[in-house]
Amino acid sequence: MRKFTPHLNWLRDETRVFNVGERRRIAEHSRSNGSKTGNHEYSSAAFFNPTNPDLVSIRDQLALETLNELLAWRDTRNGSRIGIPDATNSTPQRRKRVLDHIRAITGTLDGVLFLESCCYDHDILERNFRLKLDGPDYRTQDPEIALQDLRRRVAFYETSYVALGAAEEQQKIPFLQVIDVGRKINTHLIQEFHSKQVVEYMLNFNLSERQIWIFCGGESVDDSVGRTGWSSPLTNS
Repeated sequence: MRKFTPHLNWLRDETRVFNVGERRRIAEHSRSNGSKTGNHEYSSAAFFNPTNPDLVSIRDQLALETLNELLAWRDTRNGSRIGIPDATNSTPQRRKRVLDHIRAITGTLDGVLFLESCCYDHDILERNFRLKLDGPDYRTQDPEIALQDLRRRVAFYETSYVALGAAEEQQKIPFLQVIDVGRKINTHLIQEFHSKQVVEYMLNFNLSERQIWIFCGGESVDDSVGRTGWSSPLTNS
């Protein structure tokens, strides 16, 4: 999700990611009360067990708190702001709860876009699993133990996961579904400008190695005042 931010900011739309995982880790740290051993309940796979109603309630609450932070941030400015709630809304019930909350706070669902990344390619999955081991949930753990826990977490998600589709189509909610990092893309009701920009970005997104050319250009008028994304003449300096 964070990869969208520079692109949308380049289009002159202030963009920010609101990550539920970060809020979960803050809550976990608060519960540890300074214990030297810490309390890893909120980071372990067991926390994502969909059959435990107490843990489901905690995860839902963390998601809504993060969404409230996003909506409050958007309300503080009249200009264009794009908030990205980075969360695993993997069931129709969870997505409906998110939509109902947005509608209750703002009175509309205009500008809402669901983005889902589906991966069936085993090699891509394995690379992603290894990358996750460097993330904040696992970087301090033994890699093999961390990998086992991550696989258990994914297995819990799989037991309740329902892909975007019929439910969102019935509610006329725009969505973008990316399969195997762009091998296939499904879209529904992509009509709004920013949604089209996201689709275009994903059509050109890839993870393959490639050569990147870097050059040092002179300072432009826009550079001097902190603007990006447009052409302007060079300054005298």
